[in-house]
Amino acid sequence: MIQVRPISPDVSVQTSVTQAVTYQPFTISGKMWDVHTGKACPSTDLALWVYNYNTEIELYLGSTQTDANGLYKFSQVQLTPGVWDIIVWNAYGDFNHLAGRADAFVAVNAAPTQLTIASGTANPAVNKAFTVSGVLTNAQTGARLANEQGLTLSYSSDGGSTWTTLPSSVSTNGNGQYAFSVTFPTAGVVQIQVHFPGDQNYNPSDSQVLSINVGNAIL
Repeated sequence: MIQVRPISPDVSVQTSVTQAVTYQPFTISGKMWDVHTGKACPSTDLALWVYNYNTEIELYLGSTQTDANGLYKFSQVQLTPGVWDIIVWNAYGDFNHLAGRADAFVAVNAAPTQLTIASGTANPAVNKAFTVSGVLTNAQTGARLANEQGLTLSYSSDGGSTWTTLPSSVSTNGNGQYAFSVTFPTAGVVQIQVHFPGDQNYNPSDSQVLSINVGNAIL
């Protein structure tokens, strides 16, 4: 709890997390009271502002009123990465009280990701295209990540000793799904893996390694 006492009244602010990840909902809550009497300040308007020290972006996220006990809450707050100053502010005061403000700080990190992989066939023919596909999700929330760019596919034909990355990349669609069209010119067991490079909101991730038996009958 942070208490700031420049003038009457006083406001406290606390968060349900000290560290969050991208778009992870959390709660901001606290209390407003009269510095001189210690009595709660009910039915008082409070505004929520946030300031990102990394990007210097300031956002207004809404307003609320204190309840009969001077308590307030802002729920489902979601922020992008950076160090954020959480500002709860009674900007203009009222008939009985001057303005009051309190701050708390939250570090928001890029969210972890998870990448699945599957093949349209486990036994593709030589020189015949087949599809490798999967889904990119926020590993914390399970949400599918739409329109994320730069996914690449790598393969190994020597048991994982050396890897080659296809020159082209793909993006996820509006449902977080991706797809590669792949062709191999020679028979044999090929290992395949897909990589997501990450961005300012999401951490990189790799899919599991998938083994494909190219041009050989499965017994």
